[in-house]
Amino acid sequence: MKVKIEYPTKAEEKDMLKLLTSVTDFDSIEINEILNKDKIEKIKQIIKEIHIDEKLMDYILDIVFKTRETNNYIACGASPRASIALVVSAKANAFLEGRDYVIPQDIKRVIFDVLRHRMILTYEAEAEGKKVEDIITDILEIVELP
Repeated sequence: MKVKIEYPTKAEEKDMLKLLTSVTDFDSIEINEILNKDKIEKIKQIIKEIHIDEKLMDYILDIVFKTRETNNYIACGASPRASIALVVSAKANAFLEGRDYVIPQDIKRVIFDVLRHRMILTYEAEAEGKKVEDIITDILEIVELP
């Protein structure tokens, strides 16, 4: 399974090497608080309150259930945790976009990150060079947007 992460640039990594492998006065490094536990809990509560239409929940379920259908490419589809993660992630994306409701683009924005590691492809898929992203794209083309 592959998880996509963004690596630092060469310059950023060099700075990390210098910082972490040299004698450093860590007391002199200034750390600015961005979020604390209370703020994070407040954001989590706000995200829970963001509205998602029933039709969009059905859309998410249709996508996840499509990953469970028997075919030549998917050995193991996404679990119910994928459905939950898609709803929460779509709500979080809406929050980051300054909305108190989810739109289809919120789902599409997070779907690859949510499903990428929740599906296991068959050997046939790998032999044909299919990637999880290809399968997700195919599913998005099949499942009708409400």
